[in-house]
Parts: sequence; C-alpha cells; structure tokens
Amino acid sequence: MNASVIELYEQLVNAPDERTRARLIAEAISEVDSHYPRLKEVATRHELKETELRLTREIGQIRLEIEQVRADLSKEIEQVRADLSKEIEQVRA
Repeated sequence: MNASVIELYEQLVNAPDERTRARLIAEAISEVDSHYPRLKEVATRHELKETELRLTREIGQIRLEIEQVRADLSKEIEQVRADLSKEIEQVRA
C-alpha cells in the first residue's frame, strides 16, 4: 500500500471530528484529481481502434490518389516528349 494512503487512513482515524475527516477526504480527492487526467479527456481503446481504422482507410485512399496523379503525370510527360520530338524533327527538316 502507498505510504500516503496509510497516512490518510491514520489522519482519518485520528481526526477529532467529522468536519476534519471531510476536509481530509476532500483534500485527498483533490490531490488524486490533480495527478490524473480527466476521464472525459482520455481516449478508450475502442476509440483509438476506430481512429486507427479510419486513418488507415484515409491513408489507403490518399495512396490511390497519389498513384493516379503519378499515372496522369507520366502520361502528360510522355505526351510532352512526343510533342517535343515532333517539333525537333520539324525544326531539323
């Protein structure tokens, strides 16, 4: 057991009245509350898994979009090369 828990127990047992016990309990709760994040702000495993799955889907979609852009750029580059080759042949002629 934690020493501070034992100290709290001893303080509660030795408290002269209910008002002192209530103050000790309130102080202990306040201290615990200050050391741990609010439960509303902590993500659950389920929430994290949902986020992971959503991000995985989004990453997959972005990869597909990137591949499409690469394919489109490759086609455009090939078309520019073909056009330049034609122009170079015309200039030489």
